[in-house]
Amino acid sequence: MPPTGPSYIPPHPASELELVADAEAPSPISDMTGPISSGAQVPKQPAGPLKFEAGAWEYVPILLLTIILWFVPIFGWALQWQIGNKFIVEHLTIEGRRVTYTMTYGYALKVILRHLLMLIVTLGLGIFWLYVKEVEAVYAHVRYADEVEP
Repeated sequence: MPPTGPSYIPPHPASELELVADAEAPSPISDMTGPISSGAQVPKQPAGPLKFEAGAWEYVPILLLTIILWFVPIFGWALQWQIGNKFIVEHLTIEGRRVTYTMTYGYALKVILRHLLMLIVTLGLGIFWLYVKEVEAVYAHVRYADEVEP
């Protein structure tokens, strides 16, 4: 007699035990490529609706500029944060739609100054909260390109 009661959840009909017993069921290894597979490379689709359309070499000038700006306290930090985020967002598509970055340098400078003050006041312990707030600030200024007001 199978177990019953309010806390008993019956197994799904296609449980793992039934799949192992079924000779025609595909093996999880059959989807893999590599040394234990047949060797045929199967192109993988993107994991979700996001697509980044820039190569590594396109980012090299941005990287060099942000490294230089890192040595300019506060004003350079805001500018390098602005430039890096703009590059990443401007090369994204979400579900096939282009997105744009609408944050201004003045707002980025305000965020950096506020966060620097918070770090000083909390003796560095506010860094975890600040990281979340920086990500929220970036997401708040990302819009679909066809919905941005001119």
